[in-house]
Amino acid sequence: MPNLYGDIISDLCAGLVGGLGLTPR
Repeated sequence: MPNLYGDIISDLCAGLVGGLGLTPR
């Protein structure tokens, strides 16, 4: 399921970027 896999990876990337952006150190 490339669609589901891509969605999960996209969500993880968005979460990592969002987390770093929301918590700048």
